[in-house]
Amino acid sequence: MDAITWARKQAVFVKGADAWIKSVDFSRVFLLGSSTGGNIAYHAALRALDLNLSPIKIKGLIISQAYFGGVHRTESEIKLSEDAYVPLYVNDLLWTFALPKNANRDHVFSNPLMIGGSSYDLGRIKRLPRVILKGDDGDPLVDMEKLLVKLLKSNGVQVFSIFNEGGYHGIELANATAPQAQALYDAMKNFIKSTR
Repeated sequence: MDAITWARKQAVFVKGADAWIKSVDFSRVFLLGSSTGGNIAYHAALRALDLNLSPIKIKGLIISQAYFGGVHRTESEIKLSEDAYVPLYVNDLLWTFALPKNANRDHVFSNPLMIGGSSYDLGRIKRLPRVILKGDDGDPLVDMEKLLVKLLKSNGVQVFSIFNEGGYHGIELANATAPQAQALYDAMKNFIKSTR
């Protein structure tokens, strides 16, 4: 949220901002995140819906391999429990560090499907901008990403999903020339260019 409010401050006081800021189109802002950054971008977008960010307009979310989970194990988590990048025991340990004390993996920060069922929560999801979400079949988190796509689409959010074969968690960071990484970069460019 600090980055969003910083950007708004720059947009409001653009005359005193750094030179590069003066050429920014604040009416077309995109939130992007990979892995835990995808989780953060998603939650930041939901929180930003209730703020007056004018003149900033968040036009889209770009989420790659969002780090989400839940108490119920997905097929991809079970199948890839010994994954080299996100083994199940490390995943569980990370959630114990990240979540509030005594919370489990079905906390709303971890599991986007646990929206509380309130009309307020659903109302916020329905107001999200366009989303592009990318996952890879070699990522233990891919099934949760697919469930998030279903949740968003069922609430009227325009979602573009890319699910690649042969990738793994963090492939675009570990191997920027991999076909799965290139597919993400191309999709991001097209998504941004096509968003008005």
